[in-house]
Amino acid sequence: MEEQQAAHDYSNPQLQEHLAALSHDQLRYVLARLRCSSKKAAAKEVGISYNTVLHWPPSVDETVGLLLLDTVAAAQGLLVRTLGQAVSVKAAGLESDNEATRHKTATEILDRVLGHPAQSVDLRHDIGGKLAQFMRELVDLNDGTDEDEPSG
Repeated sequence: MEEQQAAHDYSNPQLQEHLAALSHDQLRYVLARLRCSSKKAAAKEVGISYNTVLHWPPSVDETVGLLLLDTVAAAQGLLVRTLGQAVSVKAAGLESDNEATRHKTATEILDRVLGHPAQSVDLRHDIGGKLAQFMRELVDLNDGTDEDEPSG
């Protein structure tokens, strides 16, 4: 019973009002629309003409939006409620008997709190003299000479 009540903690009255006003087909469409990337795909999934969907009142699309917002709110609530437990599990890794696990856990915690350390990039890569060759060719082009053509 508590789980059932918890499921309704995130619903807002506007959503409940919208849901109550939907026909059976509209409700089936709305639920499919949450899974499908387009109106056309949702209509096809539940066997309703796409043209029918296009003529429904805007409140049907509003219901989809409200359900998405409600789902996000429920997920955020779950994350907030379980955050302490997640931190405890991660912190417990610092007490592991395995030294590698302790180091990995410490690094993960430091990276999450302080951010990853800056990574240096070595740009001194030897490109086999290709840059020097390119520069010589560029100078030759500017001089109007071409090594492949015989001179004179």
